[in-house]
Amino acid sequence: MVTVYYGNAKQYLDEHQIYFSSPEQVKADDQYSATLYFILPENINATATINKELIEKPAETSPEESFQVIKDHKLERLFQANNNNHNELVSATIILSKGIIEPKLDGILYISKRVNVLPTITQNQPENIVDKPFAATKEQNSNKK
Repeated sequence: MVTVYYGNAKQYLDEHQIYFSSPEQVKADDQYSATLYFILPENINATATINKELIEKPAETSPEESFQVIKDHKLERLFQANNNNHNELVSATIILSKGIIEPKLDGILYISKRVNVLPTITQNQPENIVDKPFAATKEQNSNKK
């Protein structure tokens, strides 16, 4: 996880008033979500966006998502993991403003997390399936002696 901040954004992150959640691993072509949680003072407004991109060169660019004003303490996006088994980068950008009458910039926060995309097993790939438990195999071998 990588965090970059400006202004008072670090204070809100350190006091767990902003939390970013996404899985560490997903299976290829499965859905997963990335969620931002906010517990901010009433005079602090948050505007945020959540994006994802593949970790490969050259990176596939996704259409830019617009920023949304946070009103219910949560912003969540649902993503479809790629089926190429390339790891993904999920990132959130948060702009914090202070004041109700004349809002002023209070901080900017960028959080990025790596999501490892695990390959799915296809019909053509051999699976490591244990037909008999180890104890049953051990019993057969001892009976042969």
